[in-house]
Amino acid sequence: MGNTASISQNLATTADTMPGSYVVLAAITTTFLGEWHAGYVAKHRKVAKVPYPNAYVTHAEAQEDPDKFAFNCAQRAHANYLEHQPQVVIPMLIAGLSYPSLSAAAGLAWCVARVIYTLGYVKNKKKQGRGRTAGSWYVAPELFLQGAAAWTGWQMLFA
Repeated sequence: MGNTASISQNLATTADTMPGSYVVLAAITTTFLGEWHAGYVAKHRKVAKVPYPNAYVTHAEAQEDPDKFAFNCAQRAHANYLEHQPQVVIPMLIAGLSYPSLSAAAGLAWCVARVIYTLGYVKNKKKQGRGRTAGSWYVAPELFLQGAAAWTGWQMLFA
């Protein structure tokens, strides 16, 4: 067995001196955001009285009951988050090898935009959940991270 105090001290010192540690923190923040999404959906499921295992309510039910419409919007925002999160985290970690500060900042910006997207989707009463467009700028940091990751890979290939 090793000295755990020494290991912890070494990790803390390394994290303080490595700009890449911010990338790791930004990446893990996306998982906390996923937990927030799950809780947000559960809250709306309870209010709308939607039993498990129903993932959504029917169109007719959503049109008749604003709580059920809000549940569908929360569920769809969560699904959209799940569709995009891997496409952000993997490029963030790769781009972080070359551009740690920019990658961490883009990752955090993406998280903020995703919260705005979800709240706009659910709380704004625009038709077809169009309130989500307030946070649709999440695409900009997402594309930046994908491009920076591709460029990092290109540079590694010819280094």
